[in-house]
Amino acid sequence: MRIAFILAILLSGAVYADFHSETIPYSFIGSKMDGMKITKSLPSNCGLSKLGVRKGDIVVDVDGVPIINQQAALEAYGNRSAKSAIVLRKGRQITLGDKS
Repeated sequence: MRIAFILAILLSGAVYADFHSETIPYSFIGSKMDGMKITKSLPSNCGLSKLGVRKGDIVVDVDGVPIINQQAALEAYGNRSAKSAIVLRKGRQITLGDKS
């Protein structure tokens, strides 16, 4: 039990560290956060990577949850079972994954 707890902390720390080096907050207007821009290639075990999110994409929604603050961005990045994401890619809005 104790080992599982320690492992969970270590894994969550790794996601947090990767999150900060691979994303930056993005704002369309003003200072309100409207998404996260992916600045580096994502690791293959990241749920967003599995959906097809690429370097340069701006992720604005994951599984119906808008990326409006740092906590939402962190949770979206760490969600290894994400089903859908809405991204801006080269100025166009694209839905990746489950489109329902």
